[in-house]
Formats: sequence, C-alpha cells, structure tokens
Amino acid sequence: MVTVMHDIDNIREEDSNVSIGGGGDEAEESTTMRNDDKQETAAAIGSAETNRVWRLKGVVTMVLVLATVGVASAVYHYTHRSEQRQFEDQFAEYAFKILEAIGVELDQVLGSLDSMVVGITSHTRASNQTWPNVQIPDFAIKAAKIRALSHVPIITLLPLVQSGEERTSWEAFAAANGPAWVDDALAVQATDEAFYGPMITNYSVNDVVHGNFGDIAYNETRDMLPTAQIYPMIPEYPPYNWDWLSILWPEGLYYTLDTKQVVLSAAWMLPDPNDPIQVEEMEIWADWYSDYLAPGLAPDEPISDIMMPIFDDGGQSVRIDTAEHKPVGMLMGNLYWRDVIRDILPEGSYVTVVMENPCNPSFTYMIKGPRTEYLGRGDLHQTQYDSMKQSSSIAELGSFRVDQQRSIYSGPPVDDEFCPFTVHVYPSSLMEDQYVTHLPIILTAVAVGIFLFTSLVFLWYDYTVETRQKVVLKTATQSTAVVESLFPEAVRDALYEQQQRQDNIGSSKEDAMVVGNRPEGVLRESKTLAPSPIATLYKETTIIFADLVGFTKWSAARTPSEVFMLLETIYGEFDRIARAKGVFKVETIGDSYVAVCGLPKPNKKHAMVMVKFASLIRDKMRQCTHELAGSLGEDTANLNLRIGLNSGATTAGVLRGEKSRFQLFGDSVNTASRMESNGTPGRIQVSESTAQKLMEAGKANWLTKREEMIEAKGKGLIQTWWAEPTVAASESARSAMSFGTGTSVDTSEASEADAHHSVDI
Repeated sequence: MVTVMHDIDNIREEDSNVSIGGGGDEAEESTTMRNDDKQETAAAIGSAETNRVWRLKGVVTMVLVLATVGVASAVYHYTHRSEQRQFEDQFAEYAFKILEAIGVELDQVLGSLDSMVVGITSHTRASNQTWPNVQIPDFAIKAAKIRALSHVPIITLLPLVQSGEERTSWEAFAAANGPAWVDDALAVQATDEAFYGPMITNYSVNDVVHGNFGDIAYNETRDMLPTAQIYPMIPEYPPYNWDWLSILWPEGLYYTLDTKQVVLSAAWMLPDPNDPIQVEEMEIWADWYSDYLAPGLAPDEPISDIMMPIFDDGGQSVRIDTAEHKPVGMLMGNLYWRDVIRDILPEGSYVTVVMENPCNPSFTYMIKGPRTEYLGRGDLHQTQYDSMKQSSSIAELGSFRVDQQRSIYSGPPVDDEFCPFTVHVYPSSLMEDQYVTHLPIILTAVAVGIFLFTSLVFLWYDYTVETRQKVVLKTATQSTAVVESLFPEAVRDALYEQQQRQDNIGSSKEDAMVVGNRPEGVLRESKTLAPSPIATLYKETTIIFADLVGFTKWSAARTPSEVFMLLETIYGEFDRIARAKGVFKVETIGDSYVAVCGLPKPNKKHAMVMVKFASLIRDKMRQCTHELAGSLGEDTANLNLRIGLNSGATTAGVLRGEKSRFQLFGDSVNTASRMESNGTPGRIQVSESTAQKLMEAGKANWLTKREEMIEAKGKGLIQTWWAEPTVAASESARSAMSFGTGTSVDTSEASEADAHHSVDI
C-alpha cells in the first residue's frame, strides 16, 4: 500500500514539473504536440511489434500444431484403448466379487438359521413338546451366536397357533413361561458385546394374542403367528404374543406357510417421500429398529425379513416339495442389506449396486472399498454404464464362487417367485477416473502450452508491468477499504504514518509489496524499529453495552443461518444509527453490542448523544424483532434489549498482533458492562457519572433515580439511574435525585447478568 502511495506521489510530481516547465499557452501547445508525436511513435512501434509477433506466432503455430496433432492422436488412441480394457477387466472382477460375497453371506445366514431350526425341532421331539406350546432352552444364547456369525439383527420364534382351543391353550402357556423368556434374553444381553440397545428391566406383558393395533380379539377365526421367544429383547414393546399375521404386510408370511419355502420379503424403510403417512410410519419403524443395530448403522435403510418354515416331522433338512410336511411355526430373521455388501472390495474402489424387487422400489448403494454408502430410494446408477451391467437374481448367486464350493445350506428351498431380488452391479465415474486418464489430452495441452509460452515471451515485459500495476492498485484499494472499516480515521492515519516511517528507514520494496497484499499487513512493524504503541487516553467518553435478553434460549432452538439472520439484521440497523449519530462501534461480543461516543473525535455532548442512541436502538430492536417474528418464530418478538451506559476516561488504541483490533480499556468500560449486566430488559441504566453529565447539560428530566442500589461486581453498592430521552421524569423523582448511597441491592438482575458477562473488558 505504501509503495502505491509513493508511486502516486511521483506521478503527481512529474505532472507538476511538466506544467511548471512550460511558457504559457505556447509551452502548453508545444508540450501537447510532443506528447502527440510520442503517442504516434509509440503506436507505430507497437503496431510493428504486434505484426512481427503475430507472424512469428503463425510460423510457430503451424509447426507445433502439426507435431502436436500427430503425436497426440497416436498416443490418445493407443493409451485410451489400453486404459479402457483395464477399466472393464477390473470392473468385471469387482462385480464377480460382489455377487459372490452376497451369495456367500446369504448362504451363511440361511445355513445358520436352518441349523437353529434343526436344533429346535430336535429338542421339541426329544422333550415330547407339542406345538405350538414349545419353549427352547438357551434360545437367547443360540440366537446371540447366530447373530455374531451371520449379522442377523433380530431372531424370532413364531409358533403357528390355530383359533379356538389351541389359542386358549397357547395363551395360558405363554402367560406361564413368557416372563422367563424375557428374563433369559435380558441376562444374555447383559454380557453380549454385540448388543448395543438399551437394557430395560422393567416391562409389562400381554398374556393374550394381540394384533397390530392392540386389538386383543383381532380376527379370532384365523390362524395366528404370535411372538414366542425373541433375541435381542427390547421389552418396552410387548415382549411376546404379538401376532405377526396382523401386520400391514402379511403376504410373505402366508406365502411361506403355503409354499413351505424360505421367503425373502420385500424391503421396508422405502417410503414415498411425497407420502407423509408412509414417511411417518418409516420413522416409527426406524426408531424401533435402531435399538437392534450397531452404532453407525442407520435404521432408516432398507431391511428385509427372512421367513423360514419349521416342520415337526423330521423334514427340516431336506428339500421339501410334497404336501406331507406341514409347517408348525416359523423362524424369522432380518437382513440389513448394507451389512450384506460391505467389507468386499479393497480401498479405492467405487462400484454402484442396485437392488431391484418387483414388490418395492429399487434402492442403491455405493461401495467405496470396504465401506458401503446408502444412496437412497430408486435406481441411482450412472446411465452411461448401462452396457457394463452385471446382474444376478438371489436364487442364482450360488453360481458366483471362485472355488466352486458347494453351498452349506441344505434346508427348505429359497423362493424365487414371491418377491425375487435381482442384484445389478455398475461401475461409477469415480472408478473410471482411476483407470481412464486424460493422458492424450495432457500431451496435447503440453504442445499447446509450449506454443503459448513461446508466444507470450514477446509480450512478457508489457504484460508483467501492466499486470503488476493493476494488481498493486487493486490490492491497495482493497486494503484501504478493509482498514477503513476496522479503525477510526485518526487511527488509520497514525498507522499509515508509522508504516511510512518504517519504510523510509529501510524496508525493501519487495517487503512493502508483501505488506500491501495483506490487509492486516499495514500494522506489521519491523522487529528492530520497536515502534511506540498507537494508544490515546480520551478523558470525555460514554460507553454503551447493549445485550440481547433471551437470546441464548432463543438461539438454542434455531439454525445457525437463522441466528445470523437475526444478528445481522439488528446489528446492521444499530451500525446505521451509530453512523448517523456520530457513535463509534467498537465490536460485538456474542450477542452484546459495544460502542463509544467521544472518541476518536471529541464530543462534549457524548452522554446526551449516547442516551439518544440507546433509545433509538432499543426502539429499532423492537421493530426488527416484530418484523422477523413471521420468519424466525413468534418468540422472536419476545427478545429484548438490556442497555447500560457509563461516562469517563477511556484508553483506546490498536492492540497489534496477527489480528490487530481497535479496543477500549479502563474502569469506565468495566463500569458500563456492570450497568448493562445489572439492568432491566427494555430500560436504559446509566451510572452516576453519566447521570451527572446529563444534569450538567440540563437534561435532568431524562433521569429517574433507581429506587434500590445495585451490587456491581468489583465495586460494591452503587447508585444508578434510569434514562429516557423522550419521556420526562416526574418532578418528585427529579427532586429526589442525588449522589449518595442507597440501602437496597438488586440481586436478582445482577446475578443473571453477571453470568452472561463473565470476563471484564
């Protein structure tokens, strides 16, 4: 900035010398003619140089373009095809791994559930239990092991209960054994490191079969699938006897019982975003399901149910396709889809997986190495990769095995007709970017760059000089604008003078340019110069502290943008009023506004000006909050302003450092803060010194003596006054005003305010 000032001064001196050296009109005309001749000569030289450069550029362009086109074309075609093949081969390998991993995971889940079902049927026959009145010892322990092996969040035993006497018998059986089922599950959960939900020991039970809407007598004419034993157990919901055939989508359950096959249900947690009922229902299910998931897993992502029939006649581990085996119940697990497709690919791979199902909308995941990210409802793959799609139905996933090992699952067949899932795998642009580069384009760009570099050599000097001048002038203008917005005019002048002196002592031109490129650089001094501080004692000032009452509570319920909308609106109006009234804004401390009158320009009426300013900003505050109540909430209108004023001597100056600031110091500042913190919302409290200034100015009618004295931190009991420039105080109140010591303490207001201003200024 200083360099620019020097340049401007030099230009002015040159212009002045030309003017003085002339001899009236003739000299002026002569000078003009010489200038015209110079301009014509410069224009001619410039034109010739331009033509020469363009001719040279034409020759160089022909050579470089021909070479560039030939080399770049050959390299482009060879490199692009090689990279494209590598990209396609790598994607095919990734797609195979993904489909294989999904098949292996489903195979492990089904095998684990089938193994548990075999144990259930074996135990019931060995213990001569009769369905549906069966209970499995150590059910929670077995289920916990299955969860650890197969990532199934919930495992539920559902006996098939017929209406009538069998239902009555079941309800009596459940009432007698249900509490023990709950206690066993809770005991296992207490030591299960894979359980992340709440430990709830107080619960209530429902000893009769009840429906989805709490209807105990729900459709007594049909069969039921009530919850029996379940793990994990969240007993804040009915821990047993909840009929799954009463839910909103029982088709899969009926299909499982009819076909005697394992059925994978449609995915839930896929509401229509435009249907508020579906969205609300999804939120309820997500809240329930969150208790069963590990930290970091979102409960509002797609989930499917695995429904495996249970047969009590020894047919569990064979392929059942005859009517002689009758289901007596069902073992149900859940499949959290993101768990199925994670930890598959190496770091740095990016592949899109779309799960398609005719019973629900498709949904999409992005596999990012070992991590999987849910992209949302719908087929969200990038359509430019449609031709590279790799797909498989759930029933065909077993064919994707490198070692061709046989499936470990040998239970009932898996249905492929009810709601068959199809897995589609696509590459992504992120993956393509890792293999298909822009090397041919880069080579072409290099050739073009050489051409441009050669051409720019001829214009480099003019270009650099012109650019430098523009940058310096622009930077100086910006730096000046920033400094002017931060410091008073007198302080700015002192800063410039100090920098000028330091430059004259020996700072280099390069250092000056560096300083000019940083707004705060004008404040930086030479370490060897040790400049004196820029600070002044102003004996006649009035300081104001204005604090938003209720702001902390209000802002806790608002977004950051709403908070700043309020503050910028209010403080912007305060700044406008301050400029109009000759008040200097010092800073804002959170929701507290600090300003001063009487510096840097002295003002004998500083107390009067500041009281009027306080009244104006209080009124403007009320106006702004009422206008903003419509967009920021009705409680915005309840915000108020607590104002405190104090008059006295103030030390003000620039506290230099990495972020230099103009600041106020002194007891007067602290007293002003105490006036605000011990004040009352909506009123202007002034100190004894400010009140004295107003009385001396003939404005005693603005004052009303506060009935009680206040306890100010660090000052003890002091007398204060209420000030109101637009409403005169009563004669009795004015006559009662005197400077003395009161007897009461406003402790309620002081305590709240001191909690807000915990640091002295």
